[in-house]
Amino acid sequence: MAEPATLIERIAENLLYDKARRVFDAVYAWPRRTVLSSVAAPTLVGHRGLTGHPSVVENTLGAFQLAVDRGAGFELDVRLTADDVVVVCHDASLSRAHGRSELVSALSVAELRAAAPAVPTLGEVLAQLGDAAPAIFIEVKHIGAKLRTLVGLVRDALCARGLVAKCTLISLDTAVIDVVRDVFPEATRALIFLASPRRAREYVEHCRDTGLVGWYAAFPEGCRQLLHRHGLVEGVGFINWPSTAVAFRNRGFPYLFTDRVDFLGAPAGGPVRSGISAR
Repeated sequence: MAEPATLIERIAENLLYDKARRVFDAVYAWPRRTVLSSVAAPTLVGHRGLTGHPSVVENTLGAFQLAVDRGAGFELDVRLTADDVVVVCHDASLSRAHGRSELVSALSVAELRAAAPAVPTLGEVLAQLGDAAPAIFIEVKHIGAKLRTLVGLVRDALCARGLVAKCTLISLDTAVIDVVRDVFPEATRALIFLASPRRAREYVEHCRDTGLVGWYAAFPEGCRQLLHRHGLVEGVGFINWPSTAVAFRNRGFPYLFTDRVDFLGAPAGGPVRSGISAR
């Protein structure tokens, strides 16, 4: 259970993320920016593969395939079924993304297949797209008593396919990152923040073994020196406008997270598109 101060911060962050951030994003993206050829091209990362598309459901094989087809990596969310199968779903419930009221944790994988056949297992995603994706970010949800089981099964899946080096395990919750460090110490880790980076920065500076990803406008520049020195992950999101992508490519961020990789995607290894898209 989150401590009260943390819970209040997260509510505030989510309000900003959902409302004021969108206005800020549009204003920030307005100027045209020129790509600096001296800076290496970043890896674009599709948030849940693709988020907010009218015909492609997030966190499905179709969403991840579209990201890979655009030369991007992808981010996904993992949970456990009642019979301890790792599946890909952001919410505890199937209601928002799949129109069903059931909880993922209350269903066996067979029951989940019947209720929401588009929900893939982590194994299916890795088998179909693990080799083709330039990078995979796995957000581990805090699921309570079975968290260590979840992390251990994620470790087994990545090790079985030789994908440990390509994947980064991420979470908004430092308690999850602590479990990852213990159960899966060889994993690359990164902590997520939204609007307020203070707690995340303090954690990263204390541990010095965990990267940082979060809202581009609040990324703590002072923390980047530490990240560079230790070879830790640096990523910014949500980069949903081409001009914003150019700005943060020029600042040297290696990972740019986007909800709509279909707007920004480019051939693998190539630059993201510059200018303003017709959105």
